[in-house]
Amino acid sequence: MEGAPPFLAQTGEMADSIRRHAWERTALGEPGAWPQALQILVGVMLAADQPMFMVWGADKVWLYNDAFIPILGRKHPAALGRHALDEVWREASDTLTPLFDAVFNGVAVQMDDLALELDRKGVAQEAHFTFSYTPARDASGAVVALFGVCTETTELYERRREQEASERALSAAADAARAAAERIELALRAGAIVGTWVWDVPDNHFVADEQFAQSFGLDPELCRIGLPLEQVMESIHPADRDRVAAEVAAALARGGPYRCEYRVLRGDGAYRWTEASGEVELDQHGGAVRFPGVLVDIEERRKAEEHRRLLVNELNHRVKNTLSVVQGLARQTFRNTGDVRVAVATFEDRLTALSRAHNLLTDENWASASLRDIIGDQLGVDRWGDRIALDGPEVALSPQVAVSLALALHELGTNAAKYGALSNDNGRVLVRWRTDPGRATVILRWAESGGPPVTSPARPGFGSRMIERALAAEAGGRVALQFQPDGVVCDIEAPMAP
Repeated sequence: MEGAPPFLAQTGEMADSIRRHAWERTALGEPGAWPQALQILVGVMLAADQPMFMVWGADKVWLYNDAFIPILGRKHPAALGRHALDEVWREASDTLTPLFDAVFNGVAVQMDDLALELDRKGVAQEAHFTFSYTPARDASGAVVALFGVCTETTELYERRREQEASERALSAAADAARAAAERIELALRAGAIVGTWVWDVPDNHFVADEQFAQSFGLDPELCRIGLPLEQVMESIHPADRDRVAAEVAAALARGGPYRCEYRVLRGDGAYRWTEASGEVELDQHGGAVRFPGVLVDIEERRKAEEHRRLLVNELNHRVKNTLSVVQGLARQTFRNTGDVRVAVATFEDRLTALSRAHNLLTDENWASASLRDIIGDQLGVDRWGDRIALDGPEVALSPQVAVSLALALHELGTNAAKYGALSNDNGRVLVRWRTDPGRATVILRWAESGGPPVTSPARPGFGSRMIERALAAEAGGRVALQFQPDGVVCDIEAPMAP
């Protein structure tokens, strides 16, 4: 490692390979002369345990870390420094080219399941990946590289496919009569049966008990003496009726078990979900002669399924939002830094601030968060004593606004501790807020005093951009940041929780 550039002073197979590679034969040239952005990204990539890779510049130069080696298969080690699409992944270039083009046009790309036909073992095989492609920019803001993080999910996909095939085979082989009997027994134990029936198919004579009559909103006496099936079907929800008729016809044609879920109109005028389970008995010629069955109320189970679906959708939404925030923090943190260790420490601090905001929301079941709690948690008010003063009423914020405001306060507090009012022994910070009920907003002012003299920066730093982006663009608020001589003043207006 002697004589290697600092960003390559790491252990590992790919660090060694990059140091030994004949880069003078490529468009990149010697590593010591590589652009700062490339050096930083390569250093971060080599230090990571997760599979990562880079595609650099117009020549699409391919670089990767140790964790990515198993994904390459027999393409390693020859893939290093080659054209990512024309040489490394030539067999998948039709699929990858539009994704790469989007990233080099400044658009981040993320997919939970990407299927590719890859030649990694001497023969083309289907492989599956979960990945995130992020555009990397130089100091001028131009996109110079694609930074990729991925996990191969082929084995998981194959196991899931095999499991689904096994379940289908098992279901097809199950004894139909026994399955019907088990459903009836479970319904009896749960006390959920709301009716029984027997249908004489040739005579179209449908007899049911009083509970069935109540469930279908029918005359109990009429159900006792019998009625045609068509009259029973009139109580089924119009949107379900054709489907139920088709299921009944199929059961009559094949014989054996019948099971169908649908909504029925009860006597009180409300529709409820029910499950009908029965058994079609055939004669010696294969004709349907008798069709008994039971009716089960599944209204609460449908409600539970809908609740589960809503929870899953909400979880997916939160995860995607969190990943978007983390991706933005990483892109901004590593964009112009010259010291990888400082950048990593800054990035970790920002992730910690995000985590603390999530903890507050989790304590309140992600319904809302207290503004005072957010301020106290992000600034560590107890640690500063009377040097930080808070003044304002109790205000509840929605999850999105709470996260955005927490990140903004983290940046303000960090800057104050490093350069502003909290960087000496005398400075103070006053955080004061009030509500505007007419506009359903909270108006907050951050005011520093007693610190070193303040000068307005030549251009806004990441903290300033993050505050404005998080609150103005993402949370629907407004921000005015002033660098006054006696201290930074930041006025924030954000929506309150509904």
